[in-house]
Amino acid sequence: MVLKTTPPKQGMKRGEFYFGLLLLCLFFSLTCRHTPETVPSVPSQLEALEGYASLRTSGERGTARSKFSFAFKFPYKGKIGVTNFLGQTLYQIFITKGASYLVVPSKKVYWKGSSQEVIDKFLGFRLTLAEICFLLTGQKKGKERLWKKWEIRRDEKGRIKGGHRGLFYFKVKEYFSQSYLIRVLTFHHSVNEGRIKVLTVNFNPTVKEKALFPPNLRNYEQKTWREIQRMIQNEG
Repeated sequence: MVLKTTPPKQGMKRGEFYFGLLLLCLFFSLTCRHTPETVPSVPSQLEALEGYASLRTSGERGTARSKFSFAFKFPYKGKIGVTNFLGQTLYQIFITKGASYLVVPSKKVYWKGSSQEVIDKFLGFRLTLAEICFLLTGQKKGKERLWKKWEIRRDEKGRIKGGHRGLFYFKVKEYFSQSYLIRVLTFHHSVNEGRIKVLTVNFNPTVKEKALFPPNLRNYEQKTWREIQRMIQNEG
């Protein structure tokens, strides 16, 4: 929006002109304000989850920064798409009840492992899909025995503010406004540390089953983790 001003007309006092201009600017500043940030509430029955986040990690594997999209359909299916800050796809993770896959589309290669092994390559330590959901939403999924290993701390409003499981610790740094949903958290483990910032989140979206499965891997070559790791580093 561009405001054009004209010099004061003859007979108009300079003070009156600038006072009027000030009122005009005030009017536009009030009418063009950004709308408050709105965040959907977590439904009581959380069946699916999707959104975007940024990740920074540093540790014995080096330092990395990336953005990633996520789409999860509970209890066992998920997809994580990792990009660099130019928006270029580095790799994709497909999580299933059985085997899971880390795929590098640009190289037509993949690595196969269990879901926790694949997530370990992504974050630097092992978490289940249910535990990732918990860090993103604060809602517990999965069997109760999983959560007996966790110690969770809450603030005076009942919001999660931190916790740990074994050698994995996390602390909430920021919430979405007017919400108990976690926006920024930091974490550290015996081998690395990092920061996750949730950019957008959507609850119970319509997630197509086909989108959560890897591409036809007959056209891809299976590699070892070391080979895949070198390719990802070169891509980044």
